Amino acid sequence: MRGIVDHASLKNAVALVQGIAQTKISNPIVENTVIRVDTDHLEVLATNLSVSIRIRMPVENPEPGEVALPAKLLAQLAREIPPGPVNLASTRKGITIKAGRSSFDLCSMATDDFPPFVPVIDGPVIEIPVGVASRAIERTVFTASDERSRFQLGGVLFSHQAGKVTWVATDGRRLSRVVHEIEDTNGPNVKMLIPARALQELLRALPAEGTLKITAGEKRVLFDIAGITVASTLLEDNFPPYQSLIPEKYGIQITVDRDELVTAVRCGLVMANERSRLVELDAANGVLVVTGERMEAGGAVSEIDAETGEHSAKVSYNANYLLECLRVMDSGRAVWSLAKDGGPAFLSNEEDPSFLHVIMPMAIREDENRPAPAGSEEDEMGEEDEEE
Repeated sequence: MRGIVDHASLKNAVALVQGIAQTKISNPIVENTVIRVDTDHLEVLATNLSVSIRIRMPVENPEPGEVALPAKLLAQLAREIPPGPVNLASTRKGITIKAGRSSFDLCSMATDDFPPFVPVIDGPVIEIPVGVASRAIERTVFTASDERSRFQLGGVLFSHQAGKVTWVATDGRRLSRVVHEIEDTNGPNVKMLIPARALQELLRALPAEGTLKITAGEKRVLFDIAGITVASTLLEDNFPPYQSLIPEKYGIQITVDRDELVTAVRCGLVMANERSRLVELDAANGVLVVTGERMEAGGAVSEIDAETGEHSAKVSYNANYLLECLRVMDSGRAVWSLAKDGGPAFLSNEEDPSFLHVIMPMAIREDENRPAPAGSEEDEMGEEDEEE
């Protein structure tokens, strides 16, 4: 195996696949990154058996072949390679990497036992502008559950019907939904539950421009764009019915400046109980008051202007959940909607209704420091969480 590649391309590719390759599982071969030279390109591949990623780049003077290299060591080495053309050549024990006046010898493993990368899946193809797809993933994937006991909530529900694409994720305490349209209104109907880990890795790898092709198979999904391919097994679709949680109309709507709300919630979080992280939102008479209190330390109160109309509301929510939602919301006017006072928060941007985030309310007990019974924080969407 031999070839010459661009330093920046190799460094970026190795960094993108590193997270997958270093996943700790029982098969040690997948703790390696594979470098494969073909007649007209070089590939960097990694897999954790559930999610696989392949990055392609141009190569000069290629001699086909492949080697499996320790992922962690290769990533460290790639960061230190000096700029300029990088010469790769296989040796009897591994590979020699030369760049500038530096040379590195790295031992390799045979690739015979490395799982094959399957770049083709039979199924319908959906094409989405990459900017739209990356924004949708960013706004939903953080809401998926990372608890093993809630594996059915560990993904993002993706669906397409008549040009309408919907992305939904929930961990049982909050929910994110993004709805947008694509040009191909005659495309096939698709519904699948994509693992959050696959989308996180895809999001890291996506370029700024182009069209993302999504191939939906029966048990696998394939994402492809500009030499970047991510393949993943799908989760069994036991996603809970969420549509009934979102009302057709709201009884209360409070509108505030998004950036001012972020500042107020951050101030409240500083003084909020370290365990519950609760802040209270109290809106009435054109003002929203955000309060965070800690019995043993004190409290923080912030006031911001709000459009309340004749409405008033007073509810407590997890401050971290509020901030994570506001982080992926565009600046401008944030709308806090409720079906009724004391209920879930429905958060959106006044100028961008495509994104909706739901956060369940929590009750503040006088004795916040009393240990909560086991499982008290495991309530599903549709029920009020209660901090014991």
